[in-house]
Amino acid sequence: RATENSLYPMTFQDQPPAPFLTNTFLKEDVTGQHLVRVFWSWYNAENKENKGKVEWEAPHNARWHFGNTRALFKMYFTSMMRDANETAEQSACVRFAREFLPVVNKALEEVYNEPSAGKEMNNADADVATKAGGPKIDTAKAAKESSGEVATSDKAKQAESKSPDKAARP
Repeated sequence: RATENSLYPMTFQDQPPAPFLTNTFLKEDVTGQHLVRVFWSWYNAENKENKGKVEWEAPHNARWHFGNTRALFKMYFTSMMRDANETAEQSACVRFAREFLPVVNKALEEVYNEPSAGKEMNNADADVATKAGGPKIDTAKAAKESSGEVATSDKAKQAESKSPDKAARP
């Protein structure tokens, strides 16, 4: 209904404010016309400025703002409006978002703040992996594989595992 989206800052206890865009829309179905309020915002997990925090953003032109970002999270909250005079603050979306969004933020923080593989390795392994551009290679195992020792031992293990089965069959 409105020609432009409005910015609505959702505030949560112990969380930074989360800006959401909001607007109302007219939905038609078999039961008639209904007013729907929609709130939406984006989270860019690749943004280094977030410093490990989940920061929702609501730019008026998301395509320009996020540009070549490879992946985004977009959160929508929608609800039917009781009447045309219902404000954004009165929306069921806001009440639900106050309960739900902190849970989502916590889950996203856990996923995107996990220690990387380099942090789990000891310092020497991490240094070798970084210099080589990948994980550390076990040179002794690689030498065995190239000489055929590993392949031979693997074949022997397979034969041992199959032989008891064959003996049990009639």
